[in-house]
Amino acid sequence: RDQPEVELLEKLGSTNVPLLLDALSFHGGRSNYRLRRAIDNLATDAHKELILKKLPKQQNLVEIVLSHKWEGDAKDILVAELKKRVGYIHWDWVKAVANLKDPQTYGDLTWYFINGVNPHLTYKCIKDLPGIDMEAAVKAFWQTANVKGGTDSVSAAELAAPYGHKDALDRLFSAMVSHDRNDIALPEVRTLINTLTGATGEDTQLFKWYDQNKDSLVFDKKAGKFVVAKTGQ
Repeated sequence: RDQPEVELLEKLGSTNVPLLLDALSFHGGRSNYRLRRAIDNLATDAHKELILKKLPKQQNLVEIVLSHKWEGDAKDILVAELKKRVGYIHWDWVKAVANLKDPQTYGDLTWYFINGVNPHLTYKCIKDLPGIDMEAAVKAFWQTANVKGGTDSVSAAELAAPYGHKDALDRLFSAMVSHDRNDIALPEVRTLINTLTGATGEDTQLFKWYDQNKDSLVFDKKAGKFVVAKTGQ
């Protein structure tokens, strides 16, 4: 529904990208989004320096940096802002830094995963970075989530359980029993339980299986799932 407005802005032409950038400072909400769409479509390398100059105070411009693959040119700005560890940072900012694949940024990226407001999105960005220690990161993340408590720990358990945290698996089963997540999210939890344990069936069958086997479960790292330990193991 924004396309007609974006197309009108684009008629201003590439030479007016500086004016559109100035307008971003005065418009919020949908208007800001339309301006950014138009700028993204009109911007060329000739506008890169100006966009990067405005980036520290207008974080949403990082979307344009990503679109045009300017992460390398913006590296100093991106890394400096990430190092502030402010708790909230634009989601695409994390993605842009992760795209650099620079081990020197892994500590700050991990910090945002553990302490930031979008752990699932951050996890998605960093989990496959070469050389990053995700086992240690997930362990610290899960410990922090346990301290915080609340229903958010169910969401955290969805990330921690696949790394072998047995108490995270228990949290997933508890969520199924108590329905402390909404009905839309519970099927996702159920599917993850199926994947991590191989147990199937109706909820009552899953709960019965878990009650019978939870004390004997061990994590098979190679298989990526919890298995019932053999007698004497």
